[in-house]
Amino acid sequence: MDFFVRDDDNIEKGPIDAETLQKWVEKDILTEDMEVRNSLLGKWKKASDIDFLKPLLDAQKLRFEAQEQAEKSSIGKLFSTIRAKSKKDNEPEPPKEKGTAFIYKYLPTQGPWALRLLSGITDLLICGFLALIFFFVLTSSVYVTGKVTTKEGTPAPLIQDPAQEKPARQTLVRAEGLPSASDDELKGFQRGSVWVNELNTVRYVCIDGSASSAVWVKESYILSVFYKLFALWTILVLLYFGIALGLYAQTVGMWYWGLFICKPNLNEAYCLRAFIFGVLMILFGWLSPLWILLNPWRVTLHEYISGVRLIRISAKPKN
Repeated sequence: MDFFVRDDDNIEKGPIDAETLQKWVEKDILTEDMEVRNSLLGKWKKASDIDFLKPLLDAQKLRFEAQEQAEKSSIGKLFSTIRAKSKKDNEPEPPKEKGTAFIYKYLPTQGPWALRLLSGITDLLICGFLALIFFFVLTSSVYVTGKVTTKEGTPAPLIQDPAQEKPARQTLVRAEGLPSASDDELKGFQRGSVWVNELNTVRYVCIDGSASSAVWVKESYILSVFYKLFALWTILVLLYFGIALGLYAQTVGMWYWGLFICKPNLNEAYCLRAFIFGVLMILFGWLSPLWILLNPWRVTLHEYISGVRLIRISAKPKN
């Protein structure tokens, strides 16, 4: 005898024989709430009312209950572990005292805004020095490799200033052709003057207007070199803050002024959290004095977001 099965979506499946029906129960394709009828009768019955399926459905029910208990137990253990870990991370630990040669012990306090400002200025000077090096590389690269090599260009129109003997300064000239070394200060060209080749609209910038040896460079070349060096400088600055804060919990400026970072519970702030703090400090660090003055907890915006605190070591008595 064949059977038909109607699932929870009222979709009929079949015909199938009794042996296949039993296998469906074993594979959990057929459950006790589904309806079954044989091919000779049109009346539907619950699978649990079919005699030869009852033992298999009872075993299936026990199996489902065991799986549900196991899942609840596993999820409960997982959430208990997460809650315990979160509670442990958020509970402040008693600060570890470090003995010194004096009668005091070192205990941490929030970094005052004055030291934060001084450490920020120190790090800014370091980044500025790196920027000066890159600026020197930019000017050297542009001067050596980017200058126009044509010996003679289109003669530039000479603009004479009646009040002076030398030509007036030319800031923007449009001509057909390329500028040359002879388009110099004697013709009114100085550093920063712009030449536009009307044949192809390419712009050239004068970076040296010395007589008979003027240097002209494509504006697009200058911008290309600048963007590349700026991207490299940005990467190095981010690496400086990320590595310094991630490995040593302080930058050179923080080290000099006695500041370092940690979690609110005084645990170590690891690389990712420290890197996020460093990036946010670059973006919002200039707001630090205002945040500290308006915030009773003396915590800045980038400290809130990254979950890091900037503290100093100050001497306090034992008691």
